[in-house]
Amino acid sequence: MNAPLVPCHFSYIVPDAKLQEASDVLSSMGLPLSVPYPLFVFTGGDLYSKALLHRITQSANLGPARFILLYPSSFCSFSPSELESVNQPLFGSDKFSVPLNVPTVSATYASLVRTAAVYKRNDPARKTLLGELAQLALYNLYDGDYGKGSEDEVDQEEIKRDIQQAVAVVRGWTWNADEEWIGDALVEVVATSAYDNLPWMSQC
Repeated sequence: MNAPLVPCHFSYIVPDAKLQEASDVLSSMGLPLSVPYPLFVFTGGDLYSKALLHRITQSANLGPARFILLYPSSFCSFSPSELESVNQPLFGSDKFSVPLNVPTVSATYASLVRTAAVYKRNDPARKTLLGELAQLALYNLYDGDYGKGSEDEVDQEEIKRDIQQAVAVVRGWTWNADEEWIGDALVEVVATSAYDNLPWMSQC
């Protein structure tokens, strides 16, 4: 979605009943199941403690280590209407691809907001999710320009137009039943960049 990010890890959501089976398959491929580093849990909370991590690098050192993270669908669920089938390169390699169900653009945003809302305001998982949401919006909705440079360097009218266009895009998305609040919340943060004001557990 235009975000110039090189993923350190690869995340997959698996039905709860198939989670152990998927983990066993990865182990049989020589990708060992690993205990998350305490630093990962400290900075990312449940995003690491609720996942099964399989190391895909030979090095187990903290810096270069990369993982496949398997999440149970109960942790981060999507409705069938939020998914589309694509042939996805496997682990970033163009040589191998597999059919996967991936979330649509609007469903990706909805999932970040929905998941962040179940945590307390200062929970590390919520902070990580909001950081990812801000990065996604910056490059997907603002083309990577909004928020860069000083006020003297940036045309304020152009910023206003970019924000209006981004808001119009979000308003054009559809949401699951009873989740229209996600659209309203996204419109507000897209217009103001006040990501920390998105709903958190004590508000829900």
